[in-house]
Amino acid sequence: MDRRKGFAFHPEDWLSDTRLALCSYATKGAWMDILCHMFQSPRAGYLMVDEKVLNKDDVQLMLKCRTQGEFELIWGELLNNGVMKQHADGTYYSKRMVLDAERISMNWTATKED
Repeated sequence: MDRRKGFAFHPEDWLSDTRLALCSYATKGAWMDILCHMFQSPRAGYLMVDEKVLNKDDVQLMLKCRTQGEFELIWGELLNNGVMKQHADGTYYSKRMVLDAERISMNWTATKED
């Protein structure tokens, strides 16, 4: 399957998501960076680099936060507000991106089989 160059961004969803609205601007910016990494993951929508599942320490390094406190605020807001989810296997993910990737994959498979 060809790798897509971008993912859908829905401004109306971004602005109306009450969980995201509870987050600070720093967290919203970090979330956008995390979404970009999730998109590039071999498992679209999941926070991985190559085949490595990223843990909290990896994400802290990736975001390059200036202080531990800044990172803890971002991490807490993402998880406590339900913006970022954690799969049973421990992998962090974006529910919306995973659903979008599944829909695209189903459409691609159906088109290929026709």
